[in-house]
Amino acid sequence: MFIPFRQGVVYAPANFLQLSGNAVSLQIAIPDMVIATVADGASNYLINERVPVTNAWSGPFAPGPQSYWLYWDIHPITGVRTFGHTLYEPVEGSTAPASPVDDQHWFDTNVNKMKVWNALSTRWISKIRVFAAKLEAGAVLISMSVNSPLFAGTQVGSLASTPINAGPIIFDEDGQAVKRSTGAFFTTEDVAVVGVASGSQVKLGSVVVSAVAESTIPAFTIVRFTGFNRVALATNFNMSETNVYGMIEVDAVPGDVVNVTTGGIITNPLWDWTSVGVNTSIYVDNTGELTTTPPAIPLIVGTVVDTRSIMLRPAILTLSSPSSVTNPVQYQDEGVDIGTPSVVTDVNFVGAGVTATYGAGTVTVTIPGIVDPTIFTYTATQAMLSTHARNVVEFDAAAGVNYSIPANATLPLPVGTTVVVSQIGVGQVTIDPAVGVTVRTPETLITRKQFAKVTLIKTATNTWDLEGNLEPV
Repeated sequence: MFIPFRQGVVYAPANFLQLSGNAVSLQIAIPDMVIATVADGASNYLINERVPVTNAWSGPFAPGPQSYWLYWDIHPITGVRTFGHTLYEPVEGSTAPASPVDDQHWFDTNVNKMKVWNALSTRWISKIRVFAAKLEAGAVLISMSVNSPLFAGTQVGSLASTPINAGPIIFDEDGQAVKRSTGAFFTTEDVAVVGVASGSQVKLGSVVVSAVAESTIPAFTIVRFTGFNRVALATNFNMSETNVYGMIEVDAVPGDVVNVTTGGIITNPLWDWTSVGVNTSIYVDNTGELTTTPPAIPLIVGTVVDTRSIMLRPAILTLSSPSSVTNPVQYQDEGVDIGTPSVVTDVNFVGAGVTATYGAGTVTVTIPGIVDPTIFTYTATQAMLSTHARNVVEFDAAAGVNYSIPANATLPLPVGTTVVVSQIGVGQVTIDPAVGVTVRTPETLITRKQFAKVTLIKTATNTWDLEGNLEPV
């Protein structure tokens, strides 16, 4: 998983820690989870807590002047995760603390390792540790992130903008942690070269291909291969079931070299698939965003497997329920008896323009090619037109403009109509519904910034849904 920092809590639901009596428990409502990342030199490991742990930090803790700092620990040999605490506030920096006390924690930014002072041997000992929280005065749980009171965020300021791919440690069938030749643990993000596809790099469950970005591509979006080792943002308009596609986990601009994952599990701490549930199909909409709503060309690009994870998989064209064909045709071969003839009883193709004809002994099904959308460009406020349906409306304006949606009585577009609105200038675009028209969106009706794209979907006579890169509420 690509994360923007190396040491701290990546994601934590509200109230994931609970002080009960003299111990602290992990409170996780399945299928939610807690994700933390821990730096160990050049390596990084994810700690994924998926189930509640009663009295994870057993203390005993008591209210009073003493505070406690709670941490996760990964054993450097076994890779096993345990819980612990210290009585002394951890520090960070390139210089070791003067006159440290026993069990003083110091994150050494010279080597990016957590170290603990051992008074008996009078030396610093490296540990694989990351903190969960501070239990102030034995009574109040406080974040140790630079984003406090939020728990998510780096705990080491110098690593705040040090992105890295990190994954959980891999264990073999005997429960032993798998290690690399360097002594570092093997994770789901590590790659190995295998004897397939000319020595492709392979992650556990994912094939990774290097490519050059041909356009600006947001992190965790689907890309399509436009040529050898070249990718661009994929949308529902420019994909087909024969395209090879994958996902990148970092923001990219033209010319960037990116790793493209073409299959397997992908986790993003910012996703939340709780409302749709496991096994829900994932599609790409007209702006390149992931969606669970089947678009005009229903290519399934993945399946929800966890609240924050999907299984990326090859393209699949979703078919509607079978439609009966009048006067079914029997297959025969120039009068030669081929036994019981097959009978065409169902046509499963969907989409406007699909035709089927039949004659003596033959059935011909014609599916027209996918037509690229038309792009309409405006420099001032514009009302929606019938020609905008299933096309792109872009605004190249220096100041804010409106895109108005007339009532159905004025512009009777069919339910299911989609329109992509693109802000290519610095002027933001405001979606402006007419009286009687409802626009449903979890955010505002204003595009977020230059090059933002949003999609309007007509869901009822005078109701549109709006999704995409919008200003937050």
